[in-house]
Amino acid sequence: MSGLALATLAAQRRALARRAVSALELAEEHLARIERLEPYLNAFTLVDPERVRRAARAADRALARGDRAPLRGIPIALKDIVDERGLPNTAGSALRLREVPRRDATVVARLRAAGAVFVGRTNLHEFAAGTTNANATFGQARNPHDPGRIPGGSSGGSAAAVAAGLAAAALGTDTAGSIRIPAALCGVVGLKPTYGRVSRAGVVALSWSLDHVGPLARTVADAATLLAVMAGADPRDPTASDEPLRLTRGTVRGLSFSLGDPYFTTELDEAVAAALARARRLLRAAGLRETRTRIPLARDSGAIQYLIARPESTAVHLLDLAPARAALIGADVRARLALGHEIGAVDYLQAQRARALLAAEVDAALRTADVLVVPTTAVRRRPRGWRRSGARRRSRARPEAQPRE
Repeated sequence: MSGLALATLAAQRRALARRAVSALELAEEHLARIERLEPYLNAFTLVDPERVRRAARAADRALARGDRAPLRGIPIALKDIVDERGLPNTAGSALRLREVPRRDATVVARLRAAGAVFVGRTNLHEFAAGTTNANATFGQARNPHDPGRIPGGSSGGSAAAVAAGLAAAALGTDTAGSIRIPAALCGVVGLKPTYGRVSRAGVVALSWSLDHVGPLARTVADAATLLAVMAGADPRDPTASDEPLRLTRGTVRGLSFSLGDPYFTTELDEAVAAALARARRLLRAAGLRETRTRIPLARDSGAIQYLIARPESTAVHLLDLAPARAALIGADVRARLALGHEIGAVDYLQAQRARALLAAEVDAALRTADVLVVPTTAVRRRPRGWRRSGARRRSRARPEAQPRE
């Protein structure tokens, strides 16, 4: 084994380029880790080893011809909510076990064209409608740092796969934290790109005006590599932007940063507060100047998101909520998807207006500070089965395996 499974995507690219390892050897190393760790992590809904090996052999033939596509031979995991031709796109739901697309999602097609070797489809909170990654059909994904705790959601399987070395990077989606939360809880980099930066064509929707597609990786540079491949206009998605992507390298000295608003630093777990304080010290030491900004509507951001996402989610899944189909949806997600019926048109439109005002406040803050530095979550990773106060616990879908030393 090469020992590259936990290396950065950039390091794996260099090893492949100098032929220190073949794409097949790299794929086999990741498949071996999946076989060993998947019983404990439950990060995937589907892994087809022979399909992975065929793709890796094709990558080796391309490398032998001198092909240097940016992801040629790199093992990438795909959240099981994006279309991958020939494999079921379940969106984590029993309703979609036989939904096999004939065409890749645009973002998958771009990763494939860049040479990625797809190692499997990752577990998620059903329909991306939750933050714990509990799943009634595929079971609970687990945190690689402590399998007794959640990896966050909804892209929990993707974050767990990257953190555990089951993939060099992974694809996720984010409506209200579904890339950023699992990235934070699993200790990897998660990027929610600007709306429209990455096409959503071929991705099962949750909330059309809030959904984003983005990468999870081990470093910021790796995430940037993936974004450069994924970004761009798309005739299949009219919201996809043709604005040029500009990625820069250089010193941060002389830039300014802010903690955003006092709202973001209240009621933090002790460990989260300590991590924020350490980040603040490191930024100052790196030569960034701290300034103050205010985002008053940040306090209402949760309510704004709720009043927009819930009606849109209900509209997207209206046919799925018919009694015969709804019985196949997990109870927590079924209840969440139905909440849009309780929100009126006036509330939805007022929330969209408040959203625009909140965006304007953030823009104003970014005219004062180059970077806003805020905690991704206020809490540390939680034990499996944890729910917010007042919510019911649901029994696990399969027996728990315990890791051995």
